[in-house]
Amino acid sequence: MAKGLSVKAIDAIKPTEKRQEIADAACRGLYLVVQPTGVRSWSFRYRSPIDARPRKFTIGSLDTIGLQAARDEADALRLKLRGGIDPSSERRAERSKAQDTSRDVGALLDTFIARHVETKKASTAKLQKQQIEADVRPYWEGRKVETISRADINDLLDRIVDRGATVHANRVFALVRKFLNWCVDRGAIERSPAQGMRRPTDEVTRMRVLSEDEIRWLWAATADCGNFGQCVRLLLLTGQRRMEVGGMRRSELDLASPQPFWTIPAARTKNGREHMVPLVPTAVAELERVPQFAGSDLVFTLDGVTVSSGWSKSKSRLDVAMLAVAQNEALDEGRAPPDAIPTWTLHDLRRTCASGLARLRQSPHVIEALLNHKSGQVSGVAAVYNRYEYQDEKLQALQAWERYLLTLCEGQSANVIPIQRGA
Repeated sequence: MAKGLSVKAIDAIKPTEKRQEIADAACRGLYLVVQPTGVRSWSFRYRSPIDARPRKFTIGSLDTIGLQAARDEADALRLKLRGGIDPSSERRAERSKAQDTSRDVGALLDTFIARHVETKKASTAKLQKQQIEADVRPYWEGRKVETISRADINDLLDRIVDRGATVHANRVFALVRKFLNWCVDRGAIERSPAQGMRRPTDEVTRMRVLSEDEIRWLWAATADCGNFGQCVRLLLLTGQRRMEVGGMRRSELDLASPQPFWTIPAARTKNGREHMVPLVPTAVAELERVPQFAGSDLVFTLDGVTVSSGWSKSKSRLDVAMLAVAQNEALDEGRAPPDAIPTWTLHDLRRTCASGLARLRQSPHVIEALLNHKSGQVSGVAAVYNRYEYQDEKLQALQAWERYLLTLCEGQSANVIPIQRGA
């Protein structure tokens, strides 16, 4: 009859030339296995609830699992058997799952980028890849996607919010949510942990428009800011987006025509539509000031190979220069100099241009055409037929805006309609 094991009895068991299996009478199915080499381990013998065949499950080494712990593990295994679970089959499935890289976050991110992100417009794809590489991969690389929880998402977003990038946190959340939904569609997970979550911060629609004083200070401060100064002036003169102006190519420009213009290809516009922008003389003059690299098609570049970057640092230096202009102006006029200029962004220049055109009594549909908005005053079939319309009207609007800016910033007298406050 099988004899109940004890710690003393186990210590007394010596290895022999043959492998030994000593049953523990106090725990059904539990065996102490003693190898001829002296290695001792625990195993559990049972019949599979799936096919009734005998099975052996290795619990672990005696060096790490004592008698009572082995009995507890055997009891837990019997509970699984009563629930219809075969412990050996379960272990094989777990090991197979652990070895399956198809659920690795890193591998899934690579596939997501290739199949979803890189199919987008170049500028959008570049931005989303930067978000993944900077804000997601460093924290989730090496993990299985099914282990990502709602708490993990919140931790990731909190890091971004804590550094003050609240709007950026919303954009990363939208991308993470899309990635996890994509994982559900591929069968990598059953349910997205982002389901039902709200974006981390509430966004308030920006209404910031630079005042006439701020425009004047900006113009003076950008006179000696290198490429960045010309880029900022073109943002104000044309009303186009930062990435569109910053990524400008010389092949997109026709400066030799009687009326120069800039054609932004569909691949570089936000709405995916080609956009023609008339260039007023001041805009052409700013473009001609930008140094040209031989063999390079890029306008704003520091090496002729890549588009100029470092927007944040350049903007910070511009803010300092603007404040200096404002303070010197105040001192010259005997006024108390300002301590600061209210925060503004480069995108606010687009809004400043649009607002200025509206106050100069330009038609809303012309402003919309100039901004290359996708819908609004003109839509549907009319929008298709008007794709290349309003070129004359857009030119006239930008000419009026140019006259206003030159009068305001450089004191040039011009026949310009004054901006009506509150119009």
